[in-house]
Amino acid sequence: MLQVSIGVSTLLFIIALNNYRLGKGTSPSSILSLAAFSIGPMFLMMFLPIAILQAIILAMLTVVCSMRRSTVKSFATLAIFGSVLPYLVIGWLTYRQMADALERFPYESMVERLPTPRKLPGKESATAEKSELAALESTLGENRHYGSRTWALESLHERTLDMFLMQPGFGVARMSDMSIRALEPAATEPTPAQPGTPPSEFLSAADLTLIPTPTQGDDPVGPLSSMHRDGVIDFVGLPNFGFFKDRQHVSGFLAHRFTRTPSAGKQWKLRTLDLIGLVVHDEPVAYVSENLPRMDELRKAPKRTLDAFELKGLEALRNGQDLFVREAAAGQRVLGAIRCARQCVDCHDAERGRLLGAFSYTFTRNGP
Repeated sequence: MLQVSIGVSTLLFIIALNNYRLGKGTSPSSILSLAAFSIGPMFLMMFLPIAILQAIILAMLTVVCSMRRSTVKSFATLAIFGSVLPYLVIGWLTYRQMADALERFPYESMVERLPTPRKLPGKESATAEKSELAALESTLGENRHYGSRTWALESLHERTLDMFLMQPGFGVARMSDMSIRALEPAATEPTPAQPGTPPSEFLSAADLTLIPTPTQGDDPVGPLSSMHRDGVIDFVGLPNFGFFKDRQHVSGFLAHRFTRTPSAGKQWKLRTLDLIGLVVHDEPVAYVSENLPRMDELRKAPKRTLDAFELKGLEALRNGQDLFVREAAAGQRVLGAIRCARQCVDCHDAERGRLLGAFSYTFTRNGP
């Protein structure tokens, strides 16, 4: 939209010069004409700070030059400088904004943060339940360009000049996707704390003999499947992906995290939710945290070995199951797969369906 600003600036200069040449520089009609041409673009959904600043400068110059009886040539010289000055001021301020934005949202490498998954035993990629993975991908959306923030981050790095020229100071449509304001992530609530502590009987070898959850029609796990899928979507945080160019160049990515506590219905109360890590460590580990899983906290969090239930459940997930559920009188244990969806393939450098981790849930019965 810089062209619009330049066009309006040219008209303002011509009006001011013509009025001064005719001796009308300080007349009310002259001031009103400058104001009309500087404010007029606002009715076209544009706001031109440069034009408004230029109109003020030209109005002041006409008054001063009229009082000093300056020649038209002298006024024209000053008017040219007064027309260029707003561009220099706005340009410098915009440049500083862009420099700050590049410093805040630089390109980062995901190679160390997300190492390529090791080849693990089992057939998790080949036998993963396609319907569940497809449902997850459908909810996440097939397009990796997830809105104005991704577009703005891409423009900041890959189309820097376009981004610079499309800033509000130069006059742009109010809903411009290239505004620096679009770089900011959506406000998120603090990561919830763990709802409780696991009952001691759920951590014993007796987990292996827990009663399988009864099959209910075509859905053997009832609302648990929806709960887990919603939890994965919340944890992944699609709006926080930022812009992905390649694994060495990612900008604006925010660590995966939970923003709300999963719920499996009125019958069950969530006690704990732990992330099972399979990618970084040689052996599977469970991250121990006072909060629900949040990756930027878990890197330094304590770790524990998997208990008997989780080991058996992990074996099932590696062979294609998406949920491993066992129930006893005291409550319920659930292990849910976190698989590489189509939207995750590039960053994780893993094939679609690869088992990247799991969520280990512990529930107790909620009331009689």
